[in-house]
Amino acid sequence: MKRKKAAPQKKLSLRKKTPIISVPPKSVSVEQLHHRIGQLRQRIQGALYPSLPQKNSPLFHVRVFRFNAGMDFVPRTHEYSIEKIAGESVLDLLTRLKHTQDGSLTFRASCGNGGCGTCGVRVNGKPVLGCVTQVSDALAESATLRIDPLNENEVIRDLVCSEKDFFNQFEMVKPFLVPRKSDAQRHHRMLPQEVEALGNAQQCILCGICNANAHAPTHSSSEWGPAAMVKGYRYWKDIRDGDITRVREMKRHIVPSYSLEKANLCPRDIFPGKKIEAIMKEKTPPVSLKREKRER
Repeated sequence: MKRKKAAPQKKLSLRKKTPIISVPPKSVSVEQLHHRIGQLRQRIQGALYPSLPQKNSPLFHVRVFRFNAGMDFVPRTHEYSIEKIAGESVLDLLTRLKHTQDGSLTFRASCGNGGCGTCGVRVNGKPVLGCVTQVSDALAESATLRIDPLNENEVIRDLVCSEKDFFNQFEMVKPFLVPRKSDAQRHHRMLPQEVEALGNAQQCILCGICNANAHAPTHSSSEWGPAAMVKGYRYWKDIRDGDITRVREMKRHIVPSYSLEKANLCPRDIFPGKKIEAIMKEKTPPVSLKREKRER
């Protein structure tokens, strides 16, 4: 029997497919490359932000502080034109700018509801939390929105500042309870009036807004800012604390040039200026005297 010839196999098509992102030639400038990347982001912005405004939405200008400590010698200001969205916060605006216009824009963000204190920035010169500040409220004062970092002297990149010196002050305040030797076997319960004496100082989220309002230097170990003072106040008023030198150390590091009235501008209404006034009015006993044990 004769074998049937096998059917000829179809040749695979080797036609080149158009790549999603074409590799630009070496002659393309950096500005043209950023323009192409921006066009690509605009294609996918519908998936990222399906509720973007229509084309006829009004535009406004946003000026953002830009600086890279590893590359730039001097800071600069970059201006963006973007559509206005009702009910948008400053943090949402920065996120939209990063995804739709400039992916190199750098800022800090975490919870997005005013509970972590990460997104502190200056909006039109006023220190605020970006997640709880509405763009419409800022535009009511000025036609152009300007966003700067809290401390321009310690910028790492764009709106991100170094917090190393800021938290070094908290270590010097000793943000923990120092137990008494005689209270080692005691149940530490606090009455409601004793908790009220703390004055909501335990609600501080370490955002640094009070430091920026009071123009407090964060790079000095001998000058403590209002945020560190609030943390020290919280443990000073706690009846379980046995550190008899805490108030004396805080009074020694208070800077008279602080604006206590501006330090009271706190996003959580802790009023750090009033806490500092209470520390200054406290009469500290001599070093030789021991702190009396409080009766419960």
